[in-house]
Amino acid sequence: VYGFAGQVDGIVEAIRGELGVEAQTVATGGLAELIVPHARTLETIDPFLTLEGVRLVWERNRGG
Repeated sequence: VYGFAGQVDGIVEAIRGELGVEAQTVATGGLAELIVPHARTLETIDPFLTLEGVRLVWERNRGG
């Protein structure tokens, strides 16, 4: 858990550094709740964000 939290923090800090802004972060997925308490850069949890995105892509591409 601590290793993944550290990886997330490192990636988020690098991206924020390249962007030059404090970009917002959203943790997603079934294990997000385990990582967020140990990562200082994660602000929000949405365990279904990825699935919602897949649903939207499916709706836009289903034979229409």
